[in-house]
Amino acid sequence: KVKLYNIWVSFILILNLPISYVMFKLGYPSYTIIIVGMVLELTSFIVRLILLKKYVALSLSAVFNDTVFRIVLPTAITAFTVYLVTIAGLNRFTELVLSFAVTMVVYPVLIYNFSLEGNQKALLSGMLVKVIPLKKK
Repeated sequence: KVKLYNIWVSFILILNLPISYVMFKLGYPSYTIIIVGMVLELTSFIVRLILLKKYVALSLSAVFNDTVFRIVLPTAITAFTVYLVTIAGLNRFTELVLSFAVTMVVYPVLIYNFSLEGNQKALLSGMLVKVIPLKKK
């Protein structure tokens, strides 16, 4: 069972190289590699779910609620915020720096608030206190 799972997932992911090569040869821009990779990752995710459902008692709705939906809201809000920065009419460097800063601040805060469960928040908070010790007055 594991062998079949690994063969399918590995086959799909290794397709990134030949597909990207063909896209380059056909004259597509360099960011096409990222798009091809994202499509293949999504495809392998779906294949993983199908195979897991076949071999293990797995609820697809539970998987989507526990993984995908917890990421959609923070990602959408962050993407919209970065989009607002890009249409603000700033020079390209300022836009890049501001987009990076917004992403580094907004996304972790949204993930913490919307995606993590209580025990995960406690674990992360404990780790942050060790890394960034707060001085007590």
